[in-house]
Amino acid sequence: MGPSDLIGRPFAYRPLLGAPPNHHHAKTIFTDLRYQTRMTLGNGHRAPDAAHTRTAAAATVVYVAAADINPTQRAAWTALAATPADLNSFAEPWCLDAGLATLGAGHAPHNRASLALVHDAKGILIGVAPIARASRFGRMPLSHAVVWNHANSFLAPIMIRDGYAKPFWMALLNSLSQSSDNGPLLCIEQLANDGAVAGGLRAAATALGVRIIVEHRMRRALLTVPADPDAYWDSTVRAKKRKELRRQWARLRELGRIDHRALMPGDALEPWLADFLTLEQGGWKGVQGSALASAGDTRAFFTTMAHAAHANGQLDMRAIMLDGTPIAMLITLIAGDVGYSWKTAYDERYARYSPGVLIQRESIAHFRDRGLRWIDSCAAEDHPMIDSLWHDRRSIVTMSVALPGRANRARFAAVQLAKSAWHGIKAMRGSGPSA
Repeated sequence: MGPSDLIGRPFAYRPLLGAPPNHHHAKTIFTDLRYQTRMTLGNGHRAPDAAHTRTAAAATVVYVAAADINPTQRAAWTALAATPADLNSFAEPWCLDAGLATLGAGHAPHNRASLALVHDAKGILIGVAPIARASRFGRMPLSHAVVWNHANSFLAPIMIRDGYAKPFWMALLNSLSQSSDNGPLLCIEQLANDGAVAGGLRAAATALGVRIIVEHRMRRALLTVPADPDAYWDSTVRAKKRKELRRQWARLRELGRIDHRALMPGDALEPWLADFLTLEQGGWKGVQGSALASAGDTRAFFTTMAHAAHANGQLDMRAIMLDGTPIAMLITLIAGDVGYSWKTAYDERYARYSPGVLIQRESIAHFRDRGLRWIDSCAAEDHPMIDSLWHDRRSIVTMSVALPGRANRARFAAVQLAKSAWHGIKAMRGSGPSA
């Protein structure tokens, strides 16, 4: 039984007061609120008496399919997005909903995701995360819990109320530990390393006495939106490159009328979406089959998500037009006063004029005027274009954390030992004489 098998079944998480350090897992009691049955954990500790239970802090975790969320739950989730621990477009209901509805059945190695809704003792929603199971951990066959995500989401879609990251993770980890089908660990890809969500996970792991490992780390470009875009450009981009770009853009203007356009709140969205899909499909992504229009489900995700984001005022689209035809487009998803540079495309017939760089250059002032503090590039590490234009970096990590319980901690340690041994063998083979 895993997260998807627990849909609709709430668990109450009640840590005993005064639990000894590093034995929090042994003192955690789960009560199935539907059947009012008490569970005894593996070390023999039983549920406290009624008086002790009343004085203990409580959190509940309910697993529900996204399509089955009731209006009250949805309203609470939407309200939660107004006070998040981390500003994250990919965790907002309009984005995660679209992903689960269109990509949840086939675009990840783990399917049947359900939403974990975590409430505090007062019944207030403090966090939402999509949970699923994967059958492999790296190269190892190992069933384990994961935070579900997909290839067009560039940050773990976890929404936690500001100030509640630690209790959210403690409740969720304890809940997941109650099913052996979830394996010994939870793996979360694409966490902002310096964010409150990751910080809360570390704090919860410490409180529960379980190990947490950074499995992968990368740094991607970040734009701290400047007050003076021209000064920022001059200080970031090399003088020789700036001169070449000015020459290219002057040549571009010789080809016809150049317009810079932005999607406005009252504009019809469909023409913008159609133009972007056509532009992206006509480039290298279309050739490789990775463009949004290359598959029906990614196209459906794009259109569903974009309409929802536009309705919420959180879709920023810009275009450079040559005689009325788009030759470069940029899509930025907005979360509060920050942005995520989600997709960009340009007409490769005009590559010699660098229209993709031009739209990035012109967008800096636009982001400033919109009052945004920073923009996450969502790009690969060491990206040859954006890394040369934006000088700040954001650390993104994949983390695995052992689930509470003696057996889970032992299995997690064994998995990490096996992984280290495998990497050691690979390093020895790589350093040996060539055949």
